[in-house]
Amino acid sequence: MTDIRLENFLLSSLAEDWMSFGEFLFFAGRITPRTSAPPDVAEVVRDLATRGLIELGGWSDDGRFEVWDVSVDEALHRIAYGYQGEAGYLNGDTEVLGRTEVFRANLTALGEERLSELGDPYDNYGDPWSEVPHLRIARTVPPWREVDDRP
Repeated sequence: MTDIRLENFLLSSLAEDWMSFGEFLFFAGRITPRTSAPPDVAEVVRDLATRGLIELGGWSDDGRFEVWDVSVDEALHRIAYGYQGEAGYLNGDTEVLGRTEVFRANLTALGEERLSELGDPYDNYGDPWSEVPHLRIARTVPPWREVDDRP
């Protein structure tokens, strides 16, 4: 099961726009650093997709996002080994993984419901990037908490 803090931040970001694998890695690297290796993050993608919170796809030839009509296992295979000329996490270095467009995830209606249940992650956990001037959130939020210690 995905760490609740990571799930909350991912769903919140997905509510704004589709996310690439590099963006999943970025969030995991800060929120759950002990489990932020690409295979670990792929399991987060699997968990969220299996639970119906996200849909997986990629760019069509005409530049639109298309949901893949394949099983979650096949989608994870594409993410691991690459697809349509894009590197997968098993054949790309850190720099490549940060910019690969091997897939994009999109929030589903069920994902929106789950995000509504969880609430705003910055209100719940603080700003994980509060110490990084160009990444910190513009509004006032609680200090970042390393663990889920909400009452």
